[in-house]
Amino acid sequence: GAMGLAIVTSAFDNYLTRELANLVSSEQAHDLLRSTALIHELPGGPLERVIRAFAEAFTVQMKITKAFAALQMVDIAMIWKRKQISVVENK
Repeated sequence: GAMGLAIVTSAFDNYLTRELANLVSSEQAHDLLRSTALIHELPGGPLERVIRAFAEAFTVQMKITKAFAALQMVDIAMIWKRKQISVVENK
């Protein structure tokens, strides 16, 4: 869980940093990475492209999350036992 979260967060940040570098100044990019509340201060043209960059970064994040979920299903299938272990209390 924590490893997957770290990977998707890193992918999101790297993708967004790369995209924002082409759209806004480095100061604006830094501010946007800290808080999306500043997004509405951008003028119309860059605003739409920045919103699209955030959406694409989120899509990358979700694709990686789906891959981790699929891998977890494979892991579960590999360790699943037909007869489960049970604990019986002695009375």
